[in-house]
Amino acid sequence: MLNRTAVRSLFMLAALVASGLSSLAFADTKTQAKKAWGNPILKQAVVGAAIGTATGAISREGTALKGAGVGALVGAGTGLMDTSSTLDRKPLVKTTAKGALIGVGASTITKRNKLSGAAIGAGAGAGTHFLKNYLRND
Repeated sequence: MLNRTAVRSLFMLAALVASGLSSLAFADTKTQAKKAWGNPILKQAVVGAAIGTATGAISREGTALKGAGVGALVGAGTGLMDTSSTLDRKPLVKTTAKGALIGVGASTITKRNKLSGAAIGAGAGAGTHFLKNYLRND
């Protein structure tokens, strides 16, 4: 069950998103919204903020607002990694780095050890890479 602070944070986040979208009303709204939502960095930042809000609201140590901020930063970081042409040439490094970044973000929200969060996230990212690429090539 969400506490009062979490509900307020969710409403503040919704109001922030609504105010950002309402600023597009003065231009060609459909074109601007499609162009903005087509950006993978913005898209993953919004998804990261939503997941971070939920994680912060559920965990005992974190807050929903802190979770939204950290989630947005982690989402933007993973979006930057997805658009990087340098990391496209090294897919193992890319998935490992994304896993480590997500692990650090999750451990920051829940106030856990960030180094162990990075190590677990990097292992999960590398494992995902190997499962995705080598199980289908049998």
